[in-house]
Amino acid sequence: MRPFVFGLFLLASVASAQNAPVDLVLRGVPADEALATLAERTGVDVVYSSRLVGDAPVWCGGSGTTVEAVLGCITEAVGLDYVRRSSGTYVITEAVVEPASTGSVIGRVVDAETNAPLPEAHVLLADAGTATNRAGVFAVGRLQPGRYALAVSHVGYAPRRVWVDVAPGAAAQREVRLEPVVRSDGPVVVDALDAALPSETLGADAPFGTLDGTGPDRLGEGPPPLGREAPAATSDVTGGAVRSVLGVGGRTFRDGLSIQGGEAGDHPLLLGGATVYEPLSLGTALGALSPLAVGQVTVRKAGFGAEHGSFLAGVVQAEPALGAPRDGRPLSLATEADAFAASARLTGAAPHGAVGGEPLEAVAMAAVRRSLWDVVRPGALDAALRAWNDVDPVLASRVAGTDPSILAFDAHRHGSEVAFTDLHGAARVQVGPLRSVQASAYHGASDIATDLFASGVAADAQTPTALLLARDAYEWSNTAASVRADALASPRWRLHSQARLSRHSLLHRYDTVDGLGAGLDGDEPTEVAEARLRTTLDALPPTTDGNEVTEVAVGAGATVSLGPGHEAFVEVEGARASNRFHLLADGAGEDAFRDLDNAHVQWRAVATAASQHLVAGRWTVEPGLRLTTLGTGDVLAEPRLALRFDGLPGDRLGAVSARVAAGVYRQFTSRVDLATFGPSARVPEVAVWLPSDASVEPPRALHLAGEVLWRPAPGWAARVESYAKATPRLYALDCDALLSTEPTPLADQADFLLPGEGRAWGLGARVDRTSPRWAASLGAGIARTDRRFDDRLGRRWTPAPWAEPVRATADLRVLVAGAPEAGLTARARGVGVWGRSWAFRRAYYDVLPAHSGETTLGAFDLTRPEGDRLPALLTLDLGLAYAASVRGTRIEAALDVTNALDRANVLDWSLRPTATGDFEAVTRTLPGRQPTLRLRIGM
Repeated sequence: MRPFVFGLFLLASVASAQNAPVDLVLRGVPADEALATLAERTGVDVVYSSRLVGDAPVWCGGSGTTVEAVLGCITEAVGLDYVRRSSGTYVITEAVVEPASTGSVIGRVVDAETNAPLPEAHVLLADAGTATNRAGVFAVGRLQPGRYALAVSHVGYAPRRVWVDVAPGAAAQREVRLEPVVRSDGPVVVDALDAALPSETLGADAPFGTLDGTGPDRLGEGPPPLGREAPAATSDVTGGAVRSVLGVGGRTFRDGLSIQGGEAGDHPLLLGGATVYEPLSLGTALGALSPLAVGQVTVRKAGFGAEHGSFLAGVVQAEPALGAPRDGRPLSLATEADAFAASARLTGAAPHGAVGGEPLEAVAMAAVRRSLWDVVRPGALDAALRAWNDVDPVLASRVAGTDPSILAFDAHRHGSEVAFTDLHGAARVQVGPLRSVQASAYHGASDIATDLFASGVAADAQTPTALLLARDAYEWSNTAASVRADALASPRWRLHSQARLSRHSLLHRYDTVDGLGAGLDGDEPTEVAEARLRTTLDALPPTTDGNEVTEVAVGAGATVSLGPGHEAFVEVEGARASNRFHLLADGAGEDAFRDLDNAHVQWRAVATAASQHLVAGRWTVEPGLRLTTLGTGDVLAEPRLALRFDGLPGDRLGAVSARVAAGVYRQFTSRVDLATFGPSARVPEVAVWLPSDASVEPPRALHLAGEVLWRPAPGWAARVESYAKATPRLYALDCDALLSTEPTPLADQADFLLPGEGRAWGLGARVDRTSPRWAASLGAGIARTDRRFDDRLGRRWTPAPWAEPVRATADLRVLVAGAPEAGLTARARGVGVWGRSWAFRRAYYDVLPAHSGETTLGAFDLTRPEGDRLPALLTLDLGLAYAASVRGTRIEAALDVTNALDRANVLDWSLRPTATGDFEAVTRTLPGRQPTLRLRIGM
């Protein structure tokens, strides 16, 4: 017997060779000749006996298949088997009854400086990718014995490549420590990774919120997935940072985020898995979370997987900052202050111990933030709020009953309050490398209030009824707590369990009184008149709106590795959500508005299954399904499917990756916007959160999304994304029902919610260029979001009030001196938005037609909001950031100038009567130029 050895050269990476794609078709070729052809075409070593193999014809191969797939087909056709030696040589043997014993690799990915686990780290093994869970743990099972290259990467960290030896029937264990590229205490905003499988990054964009502005667009490194960028100055991590993502925007300074055409309430803000409800936003001045308390934020867009929940538009997930103090210190302190808030964070690590012979590690964090509005008021924001805090004479006469002859109100005195505080604590206990428990608790309280004393100017003369005192106050609080345990049960099974609590409480108080109601005769001095008005107002019962939501959930799940590139996820959860929504029970509105008091409890049981499978080397299929059983007995299904493709850097056109995803998405606690009825215009609408009761069907959406990422050369990246959504079921408040004179209070949601439907589509593109000293990006998107509701605007399709039909961004960062982690960086960012509609305050479209039946005011048609177009919104923000380390203390400073050109961007319109009986539009603008100095110190 004469053996024949066919081979050319050993490949540099054996793990890459075995699954490298190959185009080879064998049609009726003798088996021994087929093996020779395979070895020659792929360069692998194959050892066999021609007498053993024989010359039986085989039909194997195809386009984009792999070496082992062809080899397995040939040996199976002639009744043989093969084994792969550690050197990479394949040996053809007789078939055995028992297959060769496989092994596995388990491990954890952590920050090399703080030992904090890194969730969503990308692990590449045997040319198949997986990701670490929230505890930083990964597992890959059913590996053939041998040596493997293990590549690990995470945004903001230098990637590492290590070798691991897999023995038969054994689990190889590795802890991979990644070095941070930019040392910063700022939050990381990331989804997936910049790694060997670029399609893992598709489906979400991710800016990186470091203070020095380099983030994962780190100068001198390759381009990150598109959309990651540093925010402008912000006191809220979900404000400037996330708003800079491709496909994510916000209509105005006061609106929340909109993800790919969705309304602000169509995506949740999750902190450690628990929901934080945000009823309204005031740009950088007011937000839910402190940047010092948050370590990572993940933004998921259309087509997200079943394992990420039931929401109409997307998910914003935040994880607490739980890195241990650096350099082995027991405590570390970080502080930050800007014009809007002051924050501090204390982190401590317990001495290492042991439990059951395994090492024990513990780390805890406490963070506090407080607004500085009562200390210093940023000039541009204060001026804007004063300008917004006018009395709208049209709404005042129609709703509050003031003299309809008043043409305008002049403010005598403003009293404004913008306040917030929040406390956040978190802890992690690590038992050995593969078991951990993490807990998080958060409480935040916010308050926006105005106290306005004004006098009106009537068409003929000043009268006592022209005096007005108005109060408008919004108070809300959020509590979110969660605890999660993760454990590696076996080399293939990862288990987790979690409990979470969310509570939201909102109270809105509105009071108003005019001179006639206070018994004024018009001769009193201003101080006396104001005192009389205040006494009268204090004696009146306030008009109140309120919203309370409490949700408690417990669940458990598992992730199992079925082999390289094959993974499955299962989870079950039970949830209880209760709410109360009451509206205008007393006070100034009781004669005009119908009482509303909705309270109920919603029970849900959820089962989730999802998986991913590597097919033909370059394709990954990700099916998923969520089944939700409600307390009514209804079972609602949400099937989802995604397909990813990954090109290779050596391809002729460069590395091209793509993702397409589709699915059904529901939301069981939805948001509706309540237009404020009072004439004060500080807050035109506020969000109300409602778990669906038995009288309505939960909102539902259908997603179709696609993205392509192209990296033609080092330093260049381009991404194109598109989406189409249909929302067959959604809701808005029914103003006709709220303003009805029927005496029976509204109770069921079907009584005061107006059913409707929506549709949206969008197309966006972005190009990034990075070099050792500078980074730049250009992005643009067009979108269309329409809504229509029963018994409103003729059930006609109209653009959504928050829609941004055309949006363009440009960003430039230059390293002026030093290095990214210790140097001076200059940055500029421009944003343009065109095509905004619904120009008037929401009460004009929602309240006036239902309250007084007015659909036209002079030349203005309130039934055609799509025709009320605002001019283009154009802003340019400039900044300088400096970072340095002095004797172990990290110092970061940034000077940002928002709206550097002091452009008068229009916020909205209101109407004012004229002396001729007509109406004219009054324009209000967004804040002007605002310089902000931020300082962060970490010790």
